[in-house]
Amino acid sequence: MRPFRTHLAALAGAALLASPAAAQSPTRLSSEAPILNWRLPLFTPDGRREAVVRGSEARVLPDRNVDLKDLALHIFTRDDANRIETILLSPSARVLAGERVVTGDGPIRIINDQFEATGTGWRYEHEAKKVSLEGKVRVILQVEMKDLLK
Repeated sequence: MRPFRTHLAALAGAALLASPAAAQSPTRLSSEAPILNWRLPLFTPDGRREAVVRGSEARVLPDRNVDLKDLALHIFTRDDANRIETILLSPSARVLAGERVVTGDGPIRIINDQFEATGTGWRYEHEAKKVSLEGKVRVILQVEMKDLLK
């Protein structure tokens, strides 16, 4: 049997959690402490993987956007294979969660079966599956280009 003090402490703790002051205090995310190994999976309405956004470190901003270190964004095909179609890698990025957009001022590397691209000052719009690069763009095509110079 538990001692009376243990029961009293448990009762006081339960009363504190049930108090109106505790119920009214909002949960706050602090941008002071980073979230390590952050991950945000996105799914299609039928439950397939659509994309996974990862960062070694994330900081949630007051506007609910997220600053990431070591971005790794994997975009999946929308067919039955649901394999990785494209990978975006960048040392830093900002996730604009409400817009389903990821941006960065620094370098990015984009890897796909058909091409590989690098550049700086970039923006990825998930709904359009569109990447825009502003500077230092380099593209290597991995596909055969028949009759290109005819």
